[in-house]
Amino acid sequence: MASYGSLINSEILFETALPSADYTEVVKALCVTGQETQWLREECGLNLCMAVRLLARRKRSSDYAKALVEAVCSHNLAKTPEGVAVWLEVKTNFPVLPLPENIWPHQDPLYKKSLSTLANVFKQINTSSEGDSSEVKIIQAGSRQSAPNFAWDLVLASFIKSEGSKNSKQKVFRQFWVEVVDSKGLSLHSPILADPFQ
Repeated sequence: MASYGSLINSEILFETALPSADYTEVVKALCVTGQETQWLREECGLNLCMAVRLLARRKRSSDYAKALVEAVCSHNLAKTPEGVAVWLEVKTNFPVLPLPENIWPHQDPLYKKSLSTLANVFKQINTSSEGDSSEVKIIQAGSRQSAPNFAWDLVLASFIKSEGSKNSKQKVFRQFWVEVVDSKGLSLHSPILADPFQ
């Protein structure tokens, strides 16, 4: 795992002289690891997000970002917190890249019709299990987390930077907050939780 992260951080994978197949192989290996070893999934997601940022910084073809998103989707990671983080990172760094249409309405996990699904993703509940569609399976993160998943930072930043009036952004954010956080007994008016739109 550390070797994949080192390859990405060294930026050697983004050299123009290196075959794109080598980059694709590392991306797939990270996706396989994240899918099969849940306690490593967050680290895999962090590395994939770093890869997206470096692709943009190196001005590499959007085909590289497209291959990364396709790998995340094909390994059933799109609807995990890490998959949402990768999705938002790609939308930010490659805004004109068309993303798969069958994952999120309007290709946006923060779209108001996506919020119920997004809430399930962050609560790690999978409602699209095979067989009985009413069955709900909990996707275990592997171990208790002492800090929030890094994907929270990207989701909250994306809400703040999203287009629209302050009122409409607040309305969607509050709906997200109620779906994901307030249902666990926290309040948006808690003194430790500042309104990001003020």
